[in-house]
Amino acid sequence: MQLLPRLKKLSLVGCPKLTALPRQIGQETTSLKELQLGDVQSLKVVENLAFLSECLLIARCEGIERVSNIPLVRELRITFCPNLRRVEKLGSLEQVWLDEDMKDLSSLWVPGLKHQR
Repeated sequence: MQLLPRLKKLSLVGCPKLTALPRQIGQETTSLKELQLGDVQSLKVVENLAFLSECLLIARCEGIERVSNIPLVRELRITFCPNLRRVEKLGSLEQVWLDEDMKDLSSLWVPGLKHQR
């Protein structure tokens, strides 16, 4: 039995105690197109979202350190994530939107994304 097989958009906002995304989001939500994370301070990693196919938006998530292995996502939007050090394995990525506050930090991982593409 799949969890939410028709779910297309998921927004998690203001979840200060969330430390990990449920495993089912990456493995069973086969229709997921957009994931929005906002003010999720304890989450450190967003990874292994095999079916996320359109947009990943991460805003004001100070704990995020890594975004990895989201092979189908086409758009990445990030704002105020001061600890984000690694972004990798986004094989279908077409657009990256970064706020001014991410300019210096993104220099750590944007060249790697270009190389992967």
